[in-house]
Amino acid sequence: MAEDSRPCKHIRDDTPEHLPGPYSAHPFDAAACNLGCVSFQKSGGGKFNLLSGSGLAVCPSTGLLAMSSFKPFTIDTFSMTIDPKTKGLLLTKELTIDKPFSMLPYSPTPARLAFTEDHPIWLLVTDSMNQIVHVLGPRTGTHAGHLAPEGTIKGPRGVATRGSLVAVSFMEHRCAHTSGVDLFRRDGHASWTKVWSMKPLEAHLSRTYHGMLFPDGLRISRDGTRIALALNGTDAVLMVDAKDGTGIEYLPPDVPCVQDVEEFQDGWLVAYTPILTRVGAVEIVTTRGSEPGPVPRHATLPTEMATPLHHTKLRGASALALVPGIGLLVRSQLGSGSDGLMLYTTPDLRAMAAMSEARVTWITVVVRGVFRRARK
Repeated sequence: MAEDSRPCKHIRDDTPEHLPGPYSAHPFDAAACNLGCVSFQKSGGGKFNLLSGSGLAVCPSTGLLAMSSFKPFTIDTFSMTIDPKTKGLLLTKELTIDKPFSMLPYSPTPARLAFTEDHPIWLLVTDSMNQIVHVLGPRTGTHAGHLAPEGTIKGPRGVATRGSLVAVSFMEHRCAHTSGVDLFRRDGHASWTKVWSMKPLEAHLSRTYHGMLFPDGLRISRDGTRIALALNGTDAVLMVDAKDGTGIEYLPPDVPCVQDVEEFQDGWLVAYTPILTRVGAVEIVTTRGSEPGPVPRHATLPTEMATPLHHTKLRGASALALVPGIGLLVRSQLGSGSDGLMLYTTPDLRAMAAMSEARVTWITVVVRGVFRRARK
């Protein structure tokens, strides 16, 4: 881990003009979305074949997307644009990162990914076998160090960022008393300091599955007050107080094998994959309503897409990423190729994508102007 103690820079608004702007300007209508595919291509042209994997991260400020694959273990980064022909999401491969992992004692296990939000932007990669969280340059693939010294995070599984905060879920030896969450705060160019550690995780829970929790993906809420933690072994999502790591409550999805969570304007989206059926799905847990207090409501996003030329089904929802103005991306650990990454989008978002580039640019400039004036 680097020892540079220079203060962090604030986030710059350098979103490419061909991608939409703030989350609040592009709410995701979960009740009206449909499942669709994503197009891939190599940087020099030609089709890119996506391998099976589970990691997914999006950086809206740079227009970059990253995914990890199983065999061989690699991380691919992509630029996100709108395909002028299909008006759908087009991912162009920019870089394959594999060299930092070639000299490790153990081959990395399926990794969770997250981009830092403050600058310079790094790509964080969990590596439970080697008990480290790698810090990589997303545009060059260079290894900039580790989130914490090697061996201090026992079995890191999930990673999430918000502002200068980084949260990591961990589990050693697959037992409840060695699982928990660490919260770090960035204090330099590529260095972080631990704020608190919540351990053991079982002390905050009312139920376990044979003592196995399998903490997986997690998210820091947009207001920075809570951390939502997917618990694969308890079929639930635990809400944690970001101030001190205290367990607050369960989200009430009660679906099997929860793997990841994502926040949207009305609550949370929960990805899960039942062990027996191996058919993944995304559950909507709406916690915000017109009345004061939580108003939990449930629904499941569609799991199949049928067109005259193609029929596909969501297989193994393992990771989620909400892209402003584009929709919800779902990584399928059981799928590959066009089935390895699916996109939930809405009629309004498709209509926006079908507009001319000049009109989209004009609308984006107007929206940004409104936000700048509001900040003043």
